[in-house]
Amino acid sequence: MSQQQLKMNLEVREHPRKGRCLFTMQLFRAGEVVFEEEPLLLVVAPENCLSTCAFCIRSLSAGKSNITCLHCNQACFCSPSCAQQAASTSWSHGPDICRAYQVASRQAMPCEDLAVYRFLVHALKLREIQGTDPDGRYQRLCSLVGAPSAADAATVQRLIPLLEHALGGLQQVPGLTPEELAALVRKEQLNSYGIMADPWSDGERRIKGSGLYQKCALINHECNPNTARCDVFDGTSVRMTLRAMHDLPPGSEVTISYCPLSWSYEERQQQCRSVYGFICNCPRCQAECLRLRSRRTVDDSSEWETESSSDAMEEDDGGAEAQTQEGASTSNKVKADEDNDDEDEPNSYLIDLPPNTEEGPLDPTYLQIYLMKYACSRPQCYGTLVPLPSSSLPSQLRSPNVPTLPASALPEGAMNEPSQLFECNVCCFQRTEEQFLVELEQGSGHNH
Repeated sequence: MSQQQLKMNLEVREHPRKGRCLFTMQLFRAGEVVFEEEPLLLVVAPENCLSTCAFCIRSLSAGKSNITCLHCNQACFCSPSCAQQAASTSWSHGPDICRAYQVASRQAMPCEDLAVYRFLVHALKLREIQGTDPDGRYQRLCSLVGAPSAADAATVQRLIPLLEHALGGLQQVPGLTPEELAALVRKEQLNSYGIMADPWSDGERRIKGSGLYQKCALINHECNPNTARCDVFDGTSVRMTLRAMHDLPPGSEVTISYCPLSWSYEERQQQCRSVYGFICNCPRCQAECLRLRSRRTVDDSSEWETESSSDAMEEDDGGAEAQTQEGASTSNKVKADEDNDDEDEPNSYLIDLPPNTEEGPLDPTYLQIYLMKYACSRPQCYGTLVPLPSSSLPSQLRSPNVPTLPASALPEGAMNEPSQLFECNVCCFQRTEEQFLVELEQGSGHNH
Protein backbone atom coordinates (compact mmCIF):
# COMPACT_ATOMS: atom_id res chain seq x y z
CA MET A 1 0.00 0.00 0.00
CA SER A 2 1.45 3.31 -1.08
CA GLN A 3 1.64 6.43 1.08
CA GLN A 4 -1.12 7.93 -1.09
CA GLN A 5 -3.37 4.89 -0.53
CA LEU A 6 -2.63 5.04 3.19
CA LYS A 7 -3.72 8.66 3.31
CA MET A 8 -6.93 7.82 1.41
CA ASN A 9 -7.91 4.62 3.23
CA LEU A 10 -6.54 5.07 6.76
CA GLU A 11 -6.04 7.97 9.14
CA VAL A 12 -3.77 8.51 12.14
CA ARG A 13 -5.59 9.97 15.15
CA GLU A 14 -4.46 10.88 18.65
CA HIS A 15 -6.17 9.16 21.58
CA PRO A 16 -5.82 10.66 25.09
CA ARG A 17 -4.97 7.29 26.64
CA LYS A 18 -3.64 5.15 23.77
CA GLY A 19 -1.64 7.78 21.89
CA ARG A 20 -1.48 7.46 18.11
CA CYS A 21 -4.03 5.10 16.55
CA LEU A 22 -4.93 4.04 13.02
CA PHE A 23 -8.55 4.39 11.84
CA THR A 24 -10.32 3.32 8.67
CA MET A 25 -11.57 5.97 6.27
CA GLN A 26 -13.62 3.55 4.15
CA LEU A 27 -15.45 0.24 4.38
CA PHE A 28 -13.19 -2.84 4.44
CA ARG A 29 -14.89 -6.17 3.81
CA ALA A 30 -13.97 -9.34 5.71
CA GLY A 31 -10.83 -10.83 4.17
CA GLU A 32 -9.83 -7.63 2.42
CA VAL A 33 -6.28 -6.31 2.79
CA VAL A 34 -6.48 -3.36 5.16
CA PHE A 35 -2.80 -2.59 5.28
CA GLU A 36 0.51 -3.55 3.69
CA GLU A 37 3.96 -2.15 4.40
CA GLU A 38 7.58 -2.76 3.47
CA PRO A 39 9.97 -3.13 6.44
CA LEU A 40 12.44 -0.55 7.66
CA LEU A 41 14.71 -3.36 8.78
CA LEU A 42 14.73 -7.16 8.88
CA VAL A 43 17.01 -9.12 11.21
CA VAL A 44 17.33 -12.90 11.45
CA ALA A 45 17.28 -14.44 14.93
CA PRO A 46 20.80 -15.74 15.80
CA GLU A 47 19.59 -19.26 16.57
CA ASN A 48 18.03 -19.49 13.09
CA CYS A 49 20.80 -17.80 11.10
CA LEU A 50 21.69 -21.00 9.22
CA SER A 51 18.08 -21.98 8.45
CA THR A 52 16.69 -18.61 7.33
CA CYS A 53 17.55 -16.43 4.35
CA ALA A 54 19.20 -13.29 5.69
CA PHE A 55 17.64 -11.16 2.96
CA CYS A 56 14.05 -12.33 2.41
CA ILE A 57 13.60 -14.24 5.74
CA ARG A 58 12.49 -17.32 3.84
CA SER A 59 12.91 -20.63 5.67
CA LEU A 60 15.68 -22.69 4.08
CA SER A 61 15.13 -26.33 3.19
CA ALA A 62 17.77 -28.92 3.97
CA GLY A 63 19.45 -30.33 0.89
CA LYS A 64 18.58 -27.36 -1.29
CA SER A 65 21.25 -25.18 -2.91
CA ASN A 66 21.44 -22.72 -0.03
CA ILE A 67 24.31 -20.24 0.00
CA THR A 68 26.32 -19.58 3.15
CA CYS A 69 28.39 -16.40 3.46
CA LEU A 70 31.99 -17.59 3.12
CA HIS A 71 33.37 -14.67 5.13
CA CYS A 72 31.38 -14.84 8.37
CA ASN A 73 29.57 -18.19 8.12
CA GLN A 74 26.79 -16.50 10.08
CA ALA A 75 24.36 -15.73 7.25
CA CYS A 76 22.66 -17.92 4.66
CA PHE A 77 20.67 -17.14 1.54
CA CYS A 78 18.05 -19.01 -0.44
CA SER A 79 19.35 -17.97 -3.86
CA PRO A 80 22.22 -16.18 -5.62
CA SER A 81 19.84 -13.26 -6.17
CA CYS A 82 19.22 -12.81 -2.43
CA ALA A 83 22.94 -13.17 -1.67
CA GLN A 84 23.82 -10.49 -4.23
CA GLN A 85 21.09 -8.10 -3.10
CA ALA A 86 22.08 -8.52 0.56
CA ALA A 87 25.76 -7.88 -0.19
CA SER A 88 24.93 -4.74 -2.16
CA THR A 89 22.53 -3.41 0.50
CA SER A 90 24.79 -1.96 3.16
CA TRP A 91 22.35 -2.36 6.06
CA SER A 92 21.39 -5.93 5.09
CA HIS A 93 24.65 -7.89 4.72
CA GLY A 94 27.18 -5.45 3.34
CA PRO A 95 30.90 -5.69 4.26
CA ASP A 96 30.52 -3.87 7.61
CA ILE A 97 27.62 -6.09 8.71
CA CYS A 98 29.52 -9.20 7.65
CA ARG A 99 32.61 -8.11 9.60
CA ALA A 100 30.49 -7.41 12.69
CA TYR A 101 29.00 -10.90 12.43
CA GLN A 102 32.53 -12.36 12.25
CA VAL A 103 33.55 -10.51 15.42
CA ALA A 104 30.49 -11.77 17.30
CA SER A 105 31.04 -15.36 16.17
CA ARG A 106 34.31 -15.44 18.11
CA GLN A 107 32.62 -14.35 21.34
CA ALA A 108 30.63 -16.32 23.89
CA MET A 109 27.53 -14.37 24.83
CA PRO A 110 23.92 -15.11 25.75
CA CYS A 111 21.58 -15.47 22.80
CA GLU A 112 19.54 -12.48 24.02
CA ASP A 113 22.60 -10.21 23.96
CA LEU A 114 23.62 -11.53 20.54
CA ALA A 115 20.17 -10.69 19.16
CA VAL A 116 20.44 -7.12 20.52
CA TYR A 117 23.98 -6.82 19.14
CA ARG A 118 22.87 -7.88 15.68
CA PHE A 119 19.98 -5.40 15.68
CA LEU A 120 22.25 -2.54 16.77
CA VAL A 121 24.78 -3.36 14.05
CA HIS A 122 22.07 -3.07 11.39
CA ALA A 123 20.50 0.03 12.97
CA LEU A 124 23.85 1.83 13.22
CA LYS A 125 24.47 1.15 9.55
CA LEU A 126 21.18 2.92 8.83
CA ARG A 127 22.40 5.77 11.02
CA GLU A 128 25.65 6.00 9.09
CA ILE A 129 23.93 6.34 5.71
CA GLN A 130 21.04 8.53 6.85
CA GLY A 131 22.38 11.54 4.96
CA THR A 132 22.19 9.72 1.63
CA ASP A 133 19.20 7.42 2.25
CA PRO A 134 16.26 8.71 0.19
CA ASP A 135 13.83 6.61 2.24
CA GLY A 136 14.94 8.14 5.55
CA ARG A 137 14.94 4.75 7.26
CA TYR A 138 16.89 5.81 10.34
CA GLN A 139 14.75 8.90 10.95
CA ARG A 140 11.64 6.74 10.65
CA LEU A 141 13.14 4.20 13.05
CA CYS A 142 13.83 6.96 15.57
CA SER A 143 10.22 8.18 15.27
CA LEU A 144 8.96 4.97 16.88
CA VAL A 145 7.93 5.16 20.53
CA GLY A 146 10.03 3.70 23.32
CA ALA A 147 11.86 5.17 26.31
CA PRO A 148 14.85 3.05 27.41
CA SER A 149 14.82 1.23 30.72
CA ALA A 150 17.66 0.55 33.14
CA ALA A 151 17.86 -2.99 31.74
CA ASP A 152 18.29 -1.62 28.21
CA ALA A 153 21.08 0.68 29.40
CA ALA A 154 22.81 -2.23 31.14
CA THR A 155 22.62 -4.37 27.99
CA VAL A 156 24.13 -1.56 25.92
CA GLN A 157 27.00 -1.12 28.38
CA ARG A 158 27.84 -4.81 28.03
CA LEU A 159 27.81 -4.59 24.24
CA ILE A 160 29.63 -1.29 23.67
CA PRO A 161 33.18 -2.81 23.77
CA LEU A 162 32.20 -5.43 21.20
CA LEU A 163 30.43 -2.86 19.01
CA GLU A 164 33.48 -0.59 19.11
CA HIS A 165 35.70 -3.47 18.05
CA ALA A 166 33.33 -4.56 15.28
CA LEU A 167 32.51 -1.13 13.87
CA GLY A 168 35.90 0.51 14.14
CA GLY A 169 35.21 2.62 17.21
CA LEU A 170 31.83 4.04 18.12
CA GLN A 171 33.53 7.10 19.56
CA GLN A 172 34.22 8.20 15.99
CA VAL A 173 30.49 8.22 15.17
CA PRO A 174 29.35 11.86 15.51
CA GLY A 175 26.90 12.43 18.33
CA LEU A 176 26.32 8.78 19.18
CA THR A 177 25.74 8.16 22.90
CA PRO A 178 24.92 5.12 25.05
CA GLU A 179 21.52 6.73 25.62
CA GLU A 180 20.78 6.68 21.89
CA LEU A 181 21.80 3.03 21.69
CA ALA A 182 19.55 2.15 24.63
CA ALA A 183 16.67 4.03 23.00
CA LEU A 184 17.17 2.01 19.81
CA VAL A 185 17.06 -1.22 21.79
CA ARG A 186 13.79 -0.22 23.43
CA LYS A 187 12.20 0.88 20.17
CA GLU A 188 13.00 -2.49 18.65
CA GLN A 189 11.57 -4.36 21.63
CA LEU A 190 8.30 -2.44 21.62
CA ASN A 191 7.70 -2.12 17.89
CA SER A 192 9.19 -5.10 16.07
CA TYR A 193 7.04 -7.92 14.72
CA GLY A 194 8.21 -11.49 15.14
CA ILE A 195 8.36 -13.71 12.06
CA MET A 196 7.64 -17.32 12.90
CA ALA A 197 9.66 -20.30 11.70
CA ASP A 198 8.17 -23.63 10.69
CA PRO A 199 7.48 -26.00 13.60
CA TRP A 200 10.53 -27.79 14.97
CA SER A 201 10.63 -31.54 15.56
CA ASP A 202 9.15 -31.01 19.03
CA GLY A 203 6.14 -29.22 17.53
CA GLU A 204 7.12 -25.83 18.93
CA ARG A 205 7.18 -22.75 16.71
CA ARG A 206 10.00 -20.27 17.24
CA ILE A 207 10.78 -16.83 15.91
CA LYS A 208 13.13 -16.92 12.92
CA GLY A 209 13.49 -13.16 12.64
CA SER A 210 11.90 -9.80 13.28
CA GLY A 211 10.86 -6.81 11.24
CA LEU A 212 10.41 -3.14 12.03
CA TYR A 213 7.52 -1.43 10.26
CA GLN A 214 6.89 2.25 10.88
CA LYS A 215 3.17 2.43 10.10
CA CYS A 216 2.37 -0.98 11.58
CA ALA A 217 3.78 0.33 14.84
CA LEU A 218 0.75 2.66 14.99
CA ILE A 219 -1.64 -0.28 15.22
CA ASN A 220 -2.70 -0.89 18.81
CA HIS A 221 -3.22 -4.20 20.52
CA GLU A 222 -6.56 -5.71 21.45
CA CYS A 223 -7.21 -9.24 22.64
CA ASN A 224 -10.21 -9.41 20.29
CA PRO A 225 -8.68 -7.70 17.24
CA ASN A 226 -10.39 -6.85 13.97
CA THR A 227 -7.37 -7.59 11.74
CA ALA A 228 -4.81 -10.39 11.57
CA ARG A 229 -1.42 -10.82 9.94
CA CYS A 230 -1.43 -12.88 6.75
CA ASP A 231 2.17 -12.45 5.62
CA VAL A 232 4.10 -15.54 4.58
CA PHE A 233 7.76 -14.53 4.07
CA ASP A 234 8.15 -17.32 1.52
CA GLY A 235 10.60 -15.48 -0.71
CA THR A 236 7.98 -13.59 -2.70
CA SER A 237 7.40 -10.69 -0.31
CA VAL A 238 8.62 -9.18 2.95
CA ARG A 239 5.57 -6.96 3.35
CA MET A 240 3.56 -6.94 6.53
CA THR A 241 -0.01 -7.73 5.42
CA LEU A 242 -3.11 -7.27 7.57
CA ARG A 243 -6.54 -8.56 6.55
CA ALA A 244 -9.91 -7.66 8.03
CA MET A 245 -11.36 -10.44 10.19
CA HIS A 246 -14.85 -9.04 9.68
CA ASP A 247 -16.36 -6.00 8.00
CA LEU A 248 -14.83 -2.73 9.19
CA PRO A 249 -17.00 0.34 8.61
CA PRO A 250 -15.42 3.78 8.21
CA GLY A 251 -14.19 5.15 11.53
CA SER A 252 -13.11 1.78 12.97
CA GLU A 253 -9.84 1.66 14.87
CA VAL A 254 -7.54 -0.94 13.29
CA THR A 255 -6.35 -3.37 15.96
CA ILE A 256 -4.17 -6.47 16.09
CA SER A 257 -3.40 -8.93 18.87
CA TYR A 258 0.15 -9.22 20.20
CA CYS A 259 -0.82 -12.59 21.74
CA PRO A 260 -2.53 -15.76 20.47
CA LEU A 261 -6.31 -15.49 20.77
CA SER A 262 -6.42 -18.75 22.71
CA TRP A 263 -4.21 -17.50 25.55
CA SER A 264 -5.79 -17.04 28.96
CA TYR A 265 -6.45 -13.67 30.58
CA GLU A 266 -3.44 -14.06 32.88
CA GLU A 267 -1.11 -15.11 30.04
CA ARG A 268 -2.12 -12.14 27.91
CA GLN A 269 -1.80 -9.65 30.77
CA GLN A 270 1.65 -10.99 31.68
CA GLN A 271 2.81 -10.75 28.05
CA CYS A 272 1.56 -7.19 27.60
CA ARG A 273 3.13 -6.02 30.86
CA SER A 274 6.49 -7.79 30.74
CA VAL A 275 7.21 -7.53 27.01
CA TYR A 276 5.38 -4.42 25.84
CA GLY A 277 5.19 -2.41 29.05
CA PHE A 278 1.46 -1.67 29.22
CA ILE A 279 -1.64 -2.95 31.00
CA CYS A 280 -4.27 -4.17 28.56
CA ASN A 281 -7.81 -3.08 29.40
CA CYS A 282 -9.40 -3.85 26.05
CA PRO A 283 -13.10 -4.88 25.98
CA ARG A 284 -12.20 -8.58 26.18
CA CYS A 285 -9.91 -8.08 29.18
CA GLN A 286 -12.59 -5.96 30.86
CA ALA A 287 -15.12 -8.77 30.49
CA GLU A 288 -12.73 -11.45 31.73
CA CYS A 289 -11.54 -9.28 34.61
CA LEU A 290 -15.14 -8.71 35.73
CA ARG A 291 -15.68 -12.46 35.64
CA LEU A 292 -12.52 -12.99 37.69
CA ARG A 293 -13.60 -10.37 40.24
CA SER A 294 -17.03 -11.97 40.48
CA ARG A 295 -15.53 -15.41 41.02
CA ARG A 296 -13.21 -14.09 43.73
CA THR A 297 -16.09 -12.29 45.44
CA VAL A 298 -18.05 -15.54 45.60
CA ASP A 299 -15.00 -17.41 46.90
CA ASP A 300 -14.32 -14.76 49.56
CA SER A 301 -17.96 -14.82 50.63
CA SER A 302 -17.94 -18.60 50.97
CA GLU A 303 -14.72 -18.45 53.00
CA TRP A 304 -16.22 -15.79 55.32
CA GLU A 305 -19.35 -17.88 55.91
CA THR A 306 -17.24 -20.95 56.72
CA GLU A 307 -15.06 -19.03 59.19
CA SER A 308 -18.12 -17.46 60.86
CA SER A 309 -19.70 -20.88 61.37
CA SER A 310 -16.48 -22.21 62.90
CA ASP A 311 -16.25 -19.22 65.27
CA ALA A 312 -19.80 -19.80 66.49
CA MET A 313 -19.03 -23.42 67.26
CA GLU A 314 -15.83 -22.47 69.08
CA GLU A 315 -17.70 -20.12 71.45
CA ASP A 316 -19.66 -23.08 72.83
CA ASP A 317 -16.53 -25.01 73.81
CA GLY A 318 -14.82 -25.00 77.26
CA GLY A 319 -11.61 -23.16 78.25
CA ALA A 320 -9.22 -26.05 77.64
CA GLU A 321 -10.89 -26.73 74.31
CA ALA A 322 -10.60 -23.05 73.42
CA GLN A 323 -6.89 -23.01 74.28
CA THR A 324 -6.34 -25.95 71.93
CA GLN A 325 -8.34 -24.15 69.24
CA GLU A 326 -6.12 -21.07 69.57
CA GLY A 327 -3.21 -23.11 68.30
CA ALA A 328 -5.37 -24.45 65.49
CA SER A 329 -6.35 -20.91 64.54
CA THR A 330 -2.69 -20.05 64.02
CA SER A 331 -2.32 -23.06 61.76
CA ASN A 332 -5.43 -22.06 59.82
CA LYS A 333 -4.01 -18.56 59.34
CA VAL A 334 -0.78 -19.97 57.94
CA LYS A 335 -2.75 -22.14 55.52
CA ALA A 336 -4.93 -19.20 54.53
CA ASP A 337 -1.81 -17.17 53.82
CA GLU A 338 -0.48 -20.00 51.68
CA ASP A 339 -3.78 -20.17 49.79
CA ASN A 340 -3.64 -16.43 49.21
CA ASP A 341 -0.09 -16.74 47.91
CA ASP A 342 -1.37 -19.18 45.30
CA GLU A 343 -3.90 -16.60 44.18
CA ASP A 344 -1.62 -13.58 44.26
CA GLU A 345 -0.46 -13.97 40.69
CA PRO A 346 -3.86 -13.90 38.93
CA ASN A 347 -5.09 -11.37 41.47
CA SER A 348 -2.24 -9.02 40.52
CA TYR A 349 -3.60 -8.88 36.97
CA LEU A 350 -6.91 -7.28 37.95
CA ILE A 351 -7.33 -4.08 35.93
CA ASP A 352 -9.15 -0.80 36.26
CA LEU A 353 -11.87 -0.18 33.70
CA PRO A 354 -11.24 2.73 31.30
CA PRO A 355 -13.40 5.86 31.32
CA ASN A 356 -17.09 5.50 30.44
CA THR A 357 -16.41 7.39 27.22
CA GLU A 358 -14.64 4.30 25.85
CA GLU A 359 -15.95 0.91 24.79
CA GLY A 360 -17.02 -1.24 27.72
CA PRO A 361 -16.72 -4.98 28.42
CA LEU A 362 -17.60 -7.43 25.67
CA ASP A 363 -20.80 -9.40 25.97
CA PRO A 364 -19.72 -12.88 27.21
CA THR A 365 -21.81 -14.69 24.58
CA TYR A 366 -20.33 -12.60 21.78
CA LEU A 367 -16.82 -13.25 23.12
CA GLN A 368 -17.44 -16.99 23.21
CA ILE A 369 -18.67 -17.02 19.61
CA TYR A 370 -15.81 -14.76 18.51
CA LEU A 371 -13.21 -17.17 19.90
CA MET A 372 -14.98 -20.21 18.46
CA LYS A 373 -14.97 -18.55 15.05
CA TYR A 374 -11.49 -17.05 14.87
CA ALA A 375 -9.14 -18.95 17.23
CA CYS A 376 -7.57 -21.96 15.52
CA SER A 377 -8.01 -25.00 17.74
CA ARG A 378 -5.36 -27.23 16.21
CA PRO A 379 -2.83 -28.38 18.84
CA GLN A 380 0.25 -26.15 19.23
CA CYS A 381 -0.94 -23.82 16.47
CA TYR A 382 -2.20 -20.66 18.26
CA GLY A 383 -3.11 -19.12 14.91
CA THR A 384 -6.09 -17.05 13.79
CA LEU A 385 -8.73 -18.09 11.26
CA VAL A 386 -9.00 -15.26 8.74
CA PRO A 387 -11.57 -15.00 5.94
CA LEU A 388 -10.12 -15.37 2.48
CA PRO A 389 -10.99 -12.69 -0.07
CA SER A 390 -14.33 -13.53 -1.72
CA SER A 391 -12.96 -12.63 -5.12
CA SER A 392 -10.43 -15.49 -4.84
CA LEU A 393 -13.00 -18.17 -3.93
CA PRO A 394 -14.88 -20.57 -6.22
CA SER A 395 -18.52 -19.61 -6.72
CA GLN A 396 -19.82 -22.39 -4.46
CA LEU A 397 -17.98 -20.85 -1.50
CA ARG A 398 -19.29 -17.36 -2.06
CA SER A 399 -22.12 -16.29 0.16
CA PRO A 400 -25.59 -16.92 -1.32
CA ASN A 401 -28.72 -15.04 -0.31
CA VAL A 402 -26.80 -12.20 1.30
CA PRO A 403 -27.88 -8.71 0.26
CA THR A 404 -25.02 -6.74 -1.26
CA LEU A 405 -24.30 -3.06 -1.06
CA PRO A 406 -24.78 -0.88 -4.12
CA ALA A 407 -21.59 -0.30 -6.06
CA SER A 408 -21.74 3.39 -5.26
CA ALA A 409 -21.35 2.59 -1.56
CA LEU A 410 -18.11 0.68 -2.05
CA PRO A 411 -14.63 2.04 -2.73
CA GLU A 412 -13.02 1.00 -5.97
CA GLY A 413 -11.85 -2.61 -5.82
CA ALA A 414 -13.65 -3.44 -2.57
CA MET A 415 -15.31 -6.86 -2.34
CA ASN A 416 -19.10 -6.85 -2.34
CA GLU A 417 -19.89 -10.17 -0.71
CA PRO A 418 -18.83 -11.89 2.52
CA SER A 419 -16.24 -14.63 2.43
CA GLN A 420 -17.36 -18.20 3.13
CA LEU A 421 -13.92 -19.75 3.67
CA PHE A 422 -11.57 -19.11 6.59
CA GLU A 423 -7.89 -20.08 6.70
CA CYS A 424 -5.54 -20.19 9.68
CA ASN A 425 -2.71 -17.70 9.28
CA VAL A 426 -0.29 -20.16 10.92
CA CYS A 427 -1.13 -23.78 10.03
CA CYS A 428 -3.31 -23.06 6.95
CA PHE A 429 -6.21 -25.15 8.28
CA GLN A 430 -9.39 -24.22 6.40
CA ARG A 431 -13.02 -24.15 7.52
CA THR A 432 -16.12 -22.87 5.78
CA GLU A 433 -18.70 -20.59 7.35
CA GLU A 434 -21.23 -23.40 7.00
CA GLN A 435 -19.00 -25.78 8.98
CA PHE A 436 -18.59 -23.17 11.70
CA LEU A 437 -22.36 -22.67 11.96
CA VAL A 438 -22.88 -26.43 12.28
CA GLU A 439 -20.25 -26.58 15.06
CA LEU A 440 -21.84 -23.60 16.76
CA GLU A 441 -25.28 -25.21 16.65
CA GLN A 442 -23.93 -28.51 17.96
CA GLY A 443 -21.93 -26.77 20.66
CA SER A 444 -18.79 -28.60 19.54
CA GLY A 445 -16.89 -25.37 18.97
CA HIS A 446 -13.23 -26.38 18.89
CA ASN A 447 -13.64 -30.03 17.98
CA HIS A 448 -12.60 -30.40 14.36
